Amino acid sequence: MSRSARGGRDKVHRPDRNAAGDAPRARSPGQRRPGPDAVRDGLFTCTTCQACFKVCPKKIEIPGKAIEKLRAHANRKGLTLPRHLEVAALVRETGRSVPRTSESFLEKVGDVIEPAGPVRATVGLFIGCVYNLRQQQSALDAMEVLRRNGIRVIIRRSRSAAAHPSSAPGSSTT
Repeated sequence: MSRSARGGRDKVHRPDRNAAGDAPRARSPGQRRPGPDAVRDGLFTCTTCQACFKVCPKKIEIPGKAIEKLRAHANRKGLTLPRHLEVAALVRETGRSVPRTSESFLEKVGDVIEPAGPVRATVGLFIGCVYNLRQQQSALDAMEVLRRNGIRVIIRRSRSAAAHPSSAPGSSTT
């Protein structure tokens, strides 16, 4: 055991304990892959926000080098959250990660939204599945703001599903 001073008080570091003072779980020799407890223990709670990488003294890219790889391995072994399986199935079946609940934004608008007055600018718009299928009113409100400010909006109709909803939980097949 070694001692170090932190915050004015001595702390005992034990190589047989983790930072919380708990004994590490028994592992078989060479085990580095997620097991059945990985989901329960929080493998999918990481938001991959990169905060750990920013403060890591060794500059280890933890989300990309560890978390995402472990998630992909767990996913291949069938160890994932039920909702992630549902989203992956939805992407495979419909090409979208969000189910249809009502008339879509793209069904409500034409190919071009003309401004209320003279054209001051023209923009192209790619509308993602969340705004198209779930938050149509927010998208319509944004179009109204652009229209009132002299912006012509050209709507791009062809699109593919965003990769993040299925790749974040470790799926490499959708």
